[in-house]
Amino acid sequence: MEYELLWAEFSPGLWSRGLDATEVHFRSMGATAQPYNREFGLLSIVMNIDFGGIDPVPASRDAWKALRFHNPLIASSVDGSKRYYRVASEQELESWLEETFIVHTASESYQNAEQLRLDLGPVRRAQLHLLPQNHELLLHIGHDVMDGQAMLLLVNNLLQELCSPTAEIKFGFEAANLAPPLFLAANIPTVTESTEVQVKKAINDWFAALPWLSLKAVNTERPPGNTRAQRQKLTETETEAVIAAAKVKGFTPTHVVEAAAILAIAELDPDSANKSYGSCGIFSLRQQCNLQWQHAVSPYLHIYPLVIKPTDFADSAAQLKDYYQGQRSDMRSLLSLVQPTYQAFANMASTPPAPGSKQMISLSSLEKFEPLLQSVHGVFKLEDLWLMYETPNAVVTSFLWTREGRLSWQVMYNDNYYGEDTITTWITTTKRILFEGLGIQGLEGDAVQAAG
Repeated sequence: MEYELLWAEFSPGLWSRGLDATEVHFRSMGATAQPYNREFGLLSIVMNIDFGGIDPVPASRDAWKALRFHNPLIASSVDGSKRYYRVASEQELESWLEETFIVHTASESYQNAEQLRLDLGPVRRAQLHLLPQNHELLLHIGHDVMDGQAMLLLVNNLLQELCSPTAEIKFGFEAANLAPPLFLAANIPTVTESTEVQVKKAINDWFAALPWLSLKAVNTERPPGNTRAQRQKLTETETEAVIAAAKVKGFTPTHVVEAAAILAIAELDPDSANKSYGSCGIFSLRQQCNLQWQHAVSPYLHIYPLVIKPTDFADSAAQLKDYYQGQRSDMRSLLSLVQPTYQAFANMASTPPAPGSKQMISLSSLEKFEPLLQSVHGVFKLEDLWLMYETPNAVVTSFLWTREGRLSWQVMYNDNYYGEDTITTWITTTKRILFEGLGIQGLEGDAVQAAG
C-alpha cells in the first residue's frame, strides 16, 4: 500500500497518488453535508491585515502564487480515490489564479469577509478571497488538505511573501514540494488485530455513554443553516492569571478551559444528571513526522474517542489531563491507532445521521500561535483573525489558542440549531466557572465577540 501513497508523475506534468485514511476520513465526513451544499469540516480563515500602504491586490496575488510554488498541495484536487497535481505552465497558472484568487470590489453586496464566507460552499481547490476596501483576506480550504496548525503556517507564509517576496520562482519544478500524506510523513504502522480491537472497544464505550452532555439544540428536524462564531478573548492580565493558577494545580490551559466548558453545559442542561461528556481528543502529529515535513501544509493530526464523567472542577480537569497525557505517553502506541481509528470513523460517515440529531461538543487546542504564526512581517501586520470550521449539523466545535499574550476561546455553531444567546450564555458561564475553579477574583475582561 505504501507505494500507492507516493507522488508519481504518470503523464508529463501530471502527478498523482492515492489517499491515505486521514484524507478519506475528512472527505467522508465533509460529504455528509453534501445534500445541503455544505461540507462538514471545511476550513476558513478571515484575516484583517494592515498592508502598510501597499496595494493589496497585486501584493496578495503574487503572494498567493508563491504559496502555490512552496505548498503545491493547495492547488491539488481529488478525483475518486486519487489526489492529482498538475505542474503549472503559464496557461495553467493563469487559469488557477482566475479560479482561486478572487477580488471583491466595494460595489459588491458584501460588507465584510464574514458575510462573504456565509455565501461560499464547498470548493474543489483552495481559494483566497480579497476585500481590498476592508483590508480583509479570506482563505477557504478543505480539511483533507489542511489542519489548524497548517493554516497558521500557511498564513505565516502568506505574510512572509507579502513582506519579502520570493526573488525568483520557477514553476515546473514545484512538484518536489508536494507534501506526502500523514501515513508516509509519520511512518504510521499498519493495522493489526490488536489495534483494531482496541479502537473498536474505545468506540463502543464512546457510544455506550450516550446521550452525552450537550447544549439544547432546537429545530432538529430542519436542514442546517449557517455556521456562526463567537469568541471570548481574555485580557493579558486574565491570561497570565489563568496560566499561573492552572500551572500551580498541575494543569494546562486546555485542561481547565475544557473542564469549565463541560461543567457549564452540565449547569445549563436540565437533564444533565448522570450524563457523561463524549467528544474526540485531537492530537497534532507534526513532531512525529520526518523533519522535512514537520512544517508542511497538510493535515497531520489524530483523533480519538474521549469520554469522562464530570464531577467537580478539579476532578474533571484531572480526568482530562489523564486522558490527554495518557494518549501522548506512548507515541508508538498512539501512532499504531491512527489508521484503524480513521478507518472506523470513515465507515461511520458512510451512514450519517440527520444533521440535527448529531449533538456533540468538541474543543481543539491550537496552543500558542507564536512561533508558527508571527503577526508582524515588515510593514504588514495581522490585526485579527477568525478560524472557522463549517458545522452543518448540531455539533458545536471550538478552538482554544493564545496569541500575543491573550487566551482566546472561539465557538462555532449552526444558527438553525442554536440561538446566539444560548452560545453567549455558555461562553460566559464557562468563564465564570473557570475563574471560580482557579480561584481568580477581581478581574473584569472583554465581552464576548461575534464574528463579522
